Parts: sequence; structure tokens; C-alpha cells
Amino acid sequence: MKRVGRVFEYFAGCGLVAALALAPTQWSFTAARGVNVSPADLLLLPVAGCWLLGVLVTGRWRRLVPCQGFACGIVPHPFWRFWPHALLVLIAAVSVGVAADRAAAVKEVVQLNLYLIVAPLLVFDFVRPANTLITRRLALVLAALLAPLLVNVSVAVVQYVHSGLQDFAVRGLFLNRNVLGGYLALTAPILFGLAVDSLRRLLRSVAIFVLLAALTVTLAGAAYAAITLALLLLAARKGARLFLITAVCLTLWQVFVLPRLPRENDLAHFRSVALYDANGVPERRYPEWQAAASLILTHPLTGVGAGNYQRQIGQYYDVVPNATGPTEPDIQNLYLVLAASLGLPALFVWMAILGRAVFAAAGAARGCPTWQTGLAGGLMAGIGAFALTALWHPLLVRGIGIPLAAILALTQAMACSHGVLPALPAPNTTEPA
Repeated sequence: MKRVGRVFEYFAGCGLVAALALAPTQWSFTAARGVNVSPADLLLLPVAGCWLLGVLVTGRWRRLVPCQGFACGIVPHPFWRFWPHALLVLIAAVSVGVAADRAAAVKEVVQLNLYLIVAPLLVFDFVRPANTLITRRLALVLAALLAPLLVNVSVAVVQYVHSGLQDFAVRGLFLNRNVLGGYLALTAPILFGLAVDSLRRLLRSVAIFVLLAALTVTLAGAAYAAITLALLLLAARKGARLFLITAVCLTLWQVFVLPRLPRENDLAHFRSVALYDANGVPERRYPEWQAAASLILTHPLTGVGAGNYQRQIGQYYDVVPNATGPTEPDIQNLYLVLAASLGLPALFVWMAILGRAVFAAAGAARGCPTWQTGLAGGLMAGIGAFALTALWHPLLVRGIGIPLAAILALTQAMACSHGVLPALPAPNTTEPA
């Protein structure tokens, strides 16, 4: 029976790697009742089913029983580290009761469950501590995270050189430049972290080349600023020499390269985050921030329900001008959207989720061997850049949710495996070839 259970776990591992590789795109198909479903989100369901069968058949479920907890002097399964994720999903589920559109709220809760519970637990259990194969599994997950980065950057380069496309259409496999920028802010610092600690010149050169291409196609100013700040902080972590080299290179890039690129990237960055447009009219993003703040003041505890932000925000503009007509999508503030939809408790829990991941990665970076040091630093910088970019864009969306879940899980797994956090008893070593 254990052999059958390991087969289930093997297929779960293969499916998880495939889901990570397929995730970074917002392409979806319409299922029943007009619900848009992406292939990666859909794949997570059978993957979770295979994993659950494997856990049951092999008997590993006994390690997940919470009654063997702190009272017995036994450290429980490290899944407990994801309790803030479960708490945020619970808050979202409670918010269904106050939502005007309950169908939209339920849809949002299901998506949050996939991104905050299912995906992180699957990744964490796949790359779990006290496992002699952790390096190989970590490399598999890392390859599944970075291969789509190369694909998205390549597609965005083609879009960038196409003179007939507007700036917001340089989007890779996403719907617009804002979501692409958020994805690059999350993943591009990982490349720099690996390049900094790589002992192979070829890999370092390839990583730097892809990073420069990513900076070229990032036309969302907030994401570009977040990425450059993350690179500077990563360089400073390695020492004054690397920091000065990185600072000089980025300065030369900003002053002499960006203004001479076909799309005048420096102006595109400025316009994407400017307070006022060319006619002196306030851009739509910032009046909406004030309207969202008014909504939060009106419903501070419960919000207006998951998935109901856009339905309710219009009535909170008050004296703030509410422009009409088409607008660039994904220009909201993620933190205001969360607080307005789910209440201030949800906002604080979300901040705790990101903060715990950053601290876990920082701790792992001090104890990891070889290239894993650079990976831990890159994960930490990627989460920080994502958190900063989310001030200008609502980035907890399809296409970014699963990569973010994987990165959050990797920080905990690496911290656990290198002694920053208590470790697991060694599980079985079955893994995909």
C-alpha cells in the first residue's frame, strides 16, 4: 500500500511542477456560470487530490494530526506556520455574509483558498526539510518558477519592439503592463540573487542578460522602481563594492540607456505613476485611493465582502472627482482593496504573511550553503519588491497568485531546513524524475 501511496505522491509532485510552470499567465477559459478558470488553477485540484491520497495511503497523515502538539512536547507538523494564510481565508469566508454579490464573494474565497492554502502547502511539502533530496527538489521548483520568467520576458520583448502597440500592451502573457510589472517585481530579484552568488560565469552572464531584458520591458513605473531598489538592497547585503558597482550601473542605465530606447522608458515610467495627466487632471488612481479610504472608514471591521470592491467603490467618492470613460486596468492599491473588501483585520494578516516570509528568507540566507544563499536573498528581495509594487497595483490575481504562493512556501521550507525554524521528521524520498 505504501508503494501505491508513493505513486500518488510522485504524480502530485509532477503535477505541482507543471502547475508552477503553467501559472504565470492570465489566459483562462470560461467554465460554468461564466467563471474564468486558468489551466494552472484547475490543475491544482487533481494535484491536491493525488497528494491527499498519497498522505492517507502511506500513513503520513498521522504526522499532520494537531493533537500531537506543543502540550506533548512535540513540535507539530510545520504546516502550522501557514496559520495566517488560513486565517485570511477564514476572514474572506466570513465576509461572504456581508457581500452584496455573494457569488463573486464565493468565487474570491475559492481563489484565495487555492493561492494561500493549497498551493503553499503543496510546495512546502514537496520541498520539505530534513530531506536528503531537498536540493534537487528545490532546483525543480526554482526551474518551474524561472522558466516562465524567460518566456514572459521574451514575449514582452517582441511586444516592446512592435511600434503599433501602446505601452500598456507590452504585457508578456498577462493582460497588461501592470500585472507583468508585478510578476517581474516578484521574480526578477531572484535572478539577481542567484547571479550574485553564482560561481559559474556563464550562468551569471545569462541571468544578468535576462534581468536587463526584464528591466527594458517593464513599463510600469512602480514595478521598475521596486525592482531597482531590490537590486540595490541585495547588492548592499553583499558588501560596499558590489553596491557601488550596481549603483553606478543602474545610474548609467537610467541616464543614458532608458531615454534612448524606442519607447523612452523613463517617460513611460513617470507617466504610469504621475499624480496628474498632461491636462492637469488628477489621474484616476489617486482619487480612487481616497474613495477606498472612505469605504474603509465606513466598514472598518468587515469591509464590503470579498470580490465586491468594484461594485461598491463608486458610492464613496463623495467630493472626489470620479472620471468616466475607459481607464487602464489594475491601478488600484492592493492593501486598500483588501481592507475595503475584507476589513482591517484582513489587511493586518496579509502584512503578517508577507513580513513572516521576508524574515524567514533573511534567516535562511544566513545559514544556506552555496547558491541557496543567493536564492534566499532573492526570495526576500522579490517579496519586498512585490509588496512595494502592490501599493500601485492589485497583484493578488490569476497568473501571480501561484508563483507568490510558491515563493512564500520556499522561504519557510528553506528556513526550516537550515535550522532557522524547527524541522520535520524525514519523510519518504519519492520524487519525480
